[in-house]
Amino acid sequence: LMCAGDDPRVRTVVITGSGGAFCAGDDVGSVRRWRLGDRADTPFDPITSDAHYLRVCEAILHLPKPVVVGLTGAAAGAGAEIACAADFRL
Repeated sequence: LMCAGDDPRVRTVVITGSGGAFCAGDDVGSVRRWRLGDRADTPFDPITSDAHYLRVCEAILHLPKPVVVGLTGAAAGAGAEIACAADFRL
């Protein structure tokens, strides 16, 4: 996103999902395992996970180019936050 903001050839940024959803946010299975105490083998960490999505949303909000989100399906959790940070949602 930062490179796109600095590149004069980029006029608009379009973000889409793949498959049947735009973005489900965190891996729900990892969140469940983490909550049940399986923290050694689970990549989920609520502190770093929230900070990661916050950085993505802030980058979208401060991008000096229009950001369009193509909602190809569900936008849940942090995916909804990313969609809301964009200038346009289709």
